[in-house]
Amino acid sequence: SLAALLAVSAFAADIVDSGNCGKNGDNVTYTLDSDGLLTISGEGEMGDYSYSNRAPWYDRCEEIKKVAILDGVTSIGNSAFSYCSNLTSIEIPNSVMSIGDSAFTSCSSLTSIEIPNSVTNIGDYAFESCSSLTSIKIPSSVTSIGNRVFSFCSSLTNIEIPNSVTSIGDYAFESCSS
Repeated sequence: SLAALLAVSAFAADIVDSGNCGKNGDNVTYTLDSDGLLTISGEGEMGDYSYSNRAPWYDRCEEIKKVAILDGVTSIGNSAFSYCSNLTSIEIPNSVMSIGDSAFTSCSSLTSIEIPNSVTNIGDYAFESCSSLTSIKIPSSVTSIGNRVFSFCSSLTNIEIPNSVTSIGDYAFESCSS
C-alpha cells in the first residue's frame, strides 16, 4: 500500500555525497548517506590520498559514523579515513589485502576493528592516534606491521600478534600508555 511505502521511505537515509575513489578512477565508488554511513564499492584498489590530496569525502569527515567496504575492493588507500573523528565502526571484507599508510590516523571514536584474514600488510601510521581503540587482533595472514602503526593509541590494552608477523616497524606502540 502507499502508506506502507511511505513509512519505509521515511526511514531510508538520503545519499548526501557520492563519487569515484578508485586507483583507476571509477573502478571503486563511494556513497555517503544522511545517517553517516560511507559505503565503498567496486572492483580493485582504492585510491591513495595524502595531506595535499585529500579523500573526496574529507570535507564531510565529521559526518561519517560507519564505513562499509563491500566485497571486491582490494585495498584501503593511504589516508583514506584519517581524521574521521566520529567514525565508530568499519566493515572490511575478505577481498581487502592491504591497509594503507595513515588509513585510520586520528579516528578517535573507533573502539575496535576486525581485520580480515586476507590482509597481508598494515601500513605506517595506519591506526596512529586512534585514542579509543582498546583491542585488536592481527590475523595470521599479516606478515608486516609498519612504523608507528599503533602509536598514541592510549586506550589500547590488548593486542594479539600472530607468528606470521616477521617485522614490526619503529615506534609501533609509542605512547600506548594503557
